Amino acid sequence: MHGRTLVLTLGLLLPLASSTGRMLLLADVHMDSLYSSGLSSACKCEARYDEDGTCAEGATLNPFGQFGCDASPALVESALRAAADTLPDFVIFGGDYMSHASPSADATLAAIASVTELLDTHFGSSSSTSTVAANLGNSDFFGDYHLNVTDGVSEKNEWLTKVSALWGASSSATSETVSEGGYFA
Repeated sequence: MHGRTLVLTLGLLLPLASSTGRMLLLADVHMDSLYSSGLSSACKCEARYDEDGTCAEGATLNPFGQFGCDASPALVESALRAAADTLPDFVIFGGDYMSHASPSADATLAAIASVTELLDTHFGSSSSTSTVAANLGNSDFFGDYHLNVTDGVSEKNEWLTKVSALWGASSSATSETVSEGGYFA
């Protein structure tokens, strides 16, 4: 019953080529590209928080993560691979590619690029799957929750323009959509 209700709801919002389809919603992966399995959650599994050199104590040495830390790249890749096995027709990625505490704008862009590559590998043009729609979450801006709003016409948003390039917005219309609104479909 739940599957039929979901398809009916999806059908009302988004016409599908057939009368049924499978939608996958992914969000909030919060991948920490600086994750180290050799460090404990006392320093959020990152060397930059290990000021006194004691964070190796109590580490689980688990490449898939540990309680108190954002998701490791190995965990995100494994989760996306497993999600792709469900063979969805339509994938919505709701944002929050980056860990909760990015050290820099470059690190945030690198995390967005890494997760985008994984999404493309498992769901996009590199696979035989489906349509992917993505947007940014609050952690996907350097300066969490901060976005310099522009009108998109007389002035383009610099951050969204960089994300547009990472997302490989191939058409000018798609590039404008990302640069002006922060979403890609």
